[in-house]
Amino acid sequence: MVHRMRKSGLVLIGALSLAAGVVAAEVAVEAVPAEQLQLYAPIAAQLIQQQFPNPPVKVDVDTTKAQGYHIKEKVGMFLLPDKAVTADALKTAGDKGVPIGILVTKDLSVQEKDAPAPPTRIAIADLNGQVKLPVFYVTVKAKGDDRFAEVFSKDEKPLATIPLKKIEAAGDTLVNLKLQNVDEEKKQLDAVLTLAGGHEFTLRMGTIEP
Repeated sequence: MVHRMRKSGLVLIGALSLAAGVVAAEVAVEAVPAEQLQLYAPIAAQLIQQQFPNPPVKVDVDTTKAQGYHIKEKVGMFLLPDKAVTADALKTAGDKGVPIGILVTKDLSVQEKDAPAPPTRIAIADLNGQVKLPVFYVTVKAKGDDRFAEVFSKDEKPLATIPLKKIEAAGDTLVNLKLQNVDEEKKQLDAVLTLAGGHEFTLRMGTIEP
């Protein structure tokens, strides 16, 4: 079982970069193929659940709706959305929050002011030291009419609190991830999450070595 998980975990990392061999030099961001996401997202979800049984945000992930992107084989990000994310749920969000999903990265952490949160402050799913995946839990809370996202990782203190921006609702996707504004010199990028009901927020991410 351990051998199978180790092999699967290594292939999971490979899934983030497999398509990069055919990416033209001017293309910075490439989607992970859907068939690879469907194969390896359940493995990632199982690994995270086993190693972090009491996370700061309880997320019931829907691995069939996983999304993922990579950049030139160097860094990448998965989104494992919660099964219960709906526009109505976001409208009724309160102090306890509505779980949005889990972000699983390859060598990326949430940017705090001038630097990304270090490995000592984030949850890192570790498979025998060979595969290390930083893990972040996302929820939406409300204060009056205002909505804001909170991003957690290792403990119950959020790494980031970000006001939601109202946008025109786009399609039926409950949660959508995209990576943009890649700065290779500063080793930073933006992860933009669009939510059901017409909201979005942006996480600035920086490169780390878990």
